[in-house]
Formats: sequence, C-alpha cells, structure tokens
Amino acid sequence: MHNLITEVQLQLLAKTLGVAPEEVGDFEELGAEKIQALRELASGYLFDELAPIFGRVSNLAPLVPDALVTKVAEMAVPPLVAGRASGALGVAHPHRINAILRRLSPEYMADSAPSIDPRVIPLVSAGLDIPLLIPSARILLARKDFATVTLLISSVDNDRLFTELVEAISADGQHLGAILQALSYAPSDTWLTDNLRRLRPPLLRKLFSPKADTETIAALSVIARLCSDLRPELAGHLFDSLDTAGVRALADTANTHGAHSELRSFAEALGDGRREQFDRLVVTEVAE
Repeated sequence: MHNLITEVQLQLLAKTLGVAPEEVGDFEELGAEKIQALRELASGYLFDELAPIFGRVSNLAPLVPDALVTKVAEMAVPPLVAGRASGALGVAHPHRINAILRRLSPEYMADSAPSIDPRVIPLVSAGLDIPLLIPSARILLARKDFATVTLLISSVDNDRLFTELVEAISADGQHLGAILQALSYAPSDTWLTDNLRRLRPPLLRKLFSPKADTETIAALSVIARLCSDLRPELAGHLFDSLDTAGVRALADTANTHGAHSELRSFAEALGDGRREQFDRLVVTEVAE
C-alpha cells in the first residue's frame, strides 16, 4: 500500500473514533490494511453497543407519521443521534426511507451522515431515490468531508448508485475536484477500479483533469491503486492534458507532498513515448 493511503486510513480511523488525526498517529506503523481493519472493528463495536436502544426506537416507528418524525427530528434530535438511529430504522422500515428523506433538510442530512453505520447501507440502498441525496452530498463535499462521502458510497452494494450519484453531483461542473479527492479515500482498490470503469468516458476524463495541487495528489493516489489496464489509460489521459510546465508542476507537487511512490507508479504506467517525454521534462528524479 502507498504512504498516502496509510495517511487516509489514519484520517478515517480518527473520524470513526471522534478524535484529532494526530491522536492516532502512532498507528501509522501498522500500515494501511491493518489500520482499516482496526477502524472497521471500532466502528462495529460503537454501533453494536447502541443496537438495543435503537431497536426499541425502531419498534415505535410505526406509531409515528413521517411528517411528525421529520419535524421532531430536526427540532429535538441531534444529528449524531439521528445518524446512528437511522440504521436501525432504515433496516426495519425501508419503505419509509424516501418519504422521510424528502422532508428532511439537506443540511440536517449532511450533519447526520457521518454517524450512519456503513454496514446497514447495503441493506437499504436498493430503494433509495438518488436525487434526494444530491444536495446533502454536495454540502459534504463543500465541507471537504471526503471521508464521510466515500465511506457511505463505498458501502453501497448496488452497481447503479455510484454512477448515478457521481453523474448527478458533478452535473453542475463545480464538484469534480471534490469528487476526485473523495475517491482517494476509498478503502478498497478493487472497489475503485470496478466503479470507475462504470463511468462514461467523458466524465472519467473530466474527473482526472485536476485543477489544484490537492486534486493532483488525489489523482496520482487513485491512479496508483487502479488495475493494470485502467491505470495506463488514466495516466496517459492526465499526461496528455498537461503542457510542459504542467508536467513539471505535477512532479514537483508529488515530491513536495511525499507522493514519491504514486509518482513512480504514474510514470511506469505511461506508454513508451509518453514515458520518454516525461523523463526528459522532469528534472527532479522520481524518488526511489
């Protein structure tokens, strides 16, 4: 695994535990895969501990109309509690999800999203009305809460949801860079490859046309994690989209942010002609 992926896993672990990233910095030596396993164990424990309480809440749900649920929730239920309770309610009463989401404000949904149990999402995603999620997803991206966006999307066991969400969120042309950064938080390389393959080629090329340093690092991180056939395609597209100064800036950005292995993977994915151009243009050697 790459250093940037380990850093992302540390951020996800910190978010799960509700602590600052520096408080889990000592776990870096475990590596990305073990940190991910630790985060999943911690997340499961936190939600399982509350399961009996939310189970009792779920039993009361049939007695309360949707309109009253949403009105009381936004007035009296903290988003943290709402997010955690939504898992039990969604599994027990999936037919009510869209009606309730339709009445909740996007801001409240975005505030609640970080505390949703990712394990229940595959159980309730089949019937979700995608447009209801777009405003809150854009809010989370604007807040740079990439960890929440990716954890929720990558938990979905539904081929259509990723494609429809990305196409809808990016339709205004203002969130492509944020989506790219969110993708760099994906916990699974296989998930990344499988879902990026489902995107239409024009949208895929737009995603991998970074406009800022943070987006460039995200692009390199994602490309380095892709399978051997998709990696050259996107590396070649990114290289072709840059002029001479852009290629050198990409290398400088990668080295400045310690993305040496990602830059090396990018260079190795280029075809012979592009690789020769890359080696001629980049004065700074790709770090070993």
